[in-house]
Amino acid sequence: MTQNVKDERSELQIPAFFRQMLERKWLGDKTKGGFYKKVKGDKGKEDERMALDWKTLEYHPRQKPKFAALDMAKNVEETGARLRMLLGLDGAPQKPDKANTFLWAALSDLWTYSANRIPEISNSIVEIDRAMHLGFNWDLGPLNSGTPPASKPPSPA
Repeated sequence: MTQNVKDERSELQIPAFFRQMLERKWLGDKTKGGFYKKVKGDKGKEDERMALDWKTLEYHPRQKPKFAALDMAKNVEETGARLRMLLGLDGAPQKPDKANTFLWAALSDLWTYSANRIPEISNSIVEIDRAMHLGFNWDLGPLNSGTPPASKPPSPA
């Protein structure tokens, strides 16, 4: 990928732990391991999902993280307001936490990538927003053109 992609992602490097996973053929359920691994439960018990510790490459019982910001966000109906709250952009000063730090890193890269693709794949931001809405069932497109998504693509003229 790094040889063929010539855009803002060109400096992407596969982390060392991921290379080790590839070498061990830990590719997912079909190879009996990956980021998660199923462990057969004893008779009458459910199978357990183990999570990979990327630092040690050892499996441990998975733990669901709890983030107060995500719990609060469940109570915000409007998508834009919920997103602004999660990113700490709603005017209320917030101390950065792992959730909004992760979301900002992931979403700001997505927004930049989407904006940079406009000349290659569409004539406007509206088309990218509609494609993301229709393709991934998102409430808002990455560029949030403000145009409500069409329920179906416009028919050719």
